[in-house]
Amino acid sequence: MFDDTLSDALAAALARLADGCRHPAAVAARLITAGCTGERGSCDCCPVAAWLAGQVTIPDGARLLAGIDNAEIITGTGDGEQVLAAAPVPQVIASFIVAFGEEGLYPQLARPAGDAP
Repeated sequence: MFDDTLSDALAAALARLADGCRHPAAVAARLITAGCTGERGSCDCCPVAAWLAGQVTIPDGARLLAGIDNAEIITGTGDGEQVLAAAPVPQVIASFIVAFGEEGLYPQLARPAGDAP
């Protein structure tokens, strides 16, 4: 079941991360200050997902994904996957995600796959 309140909380957390950031480097600086690290190329283990996890309380068993279009809170896997909440990702954050995940920038935010934050 889609949860508008949870979607609003997700949107507010994304807005806080993007607030005052005109360039992806400013998003990176905010994530560095917050200690949010992540895996390159992973929607659920990236620094933005780590930021959101610290800002939004998600239901037990749910996962938080941060992509270039939307951030989502989902439950289940495969055919049983259900989106509980979603919010559009501001352009400056999407640009950071591309720079971090695809272009290999901001190495201070990267951690090896499988390492706990």
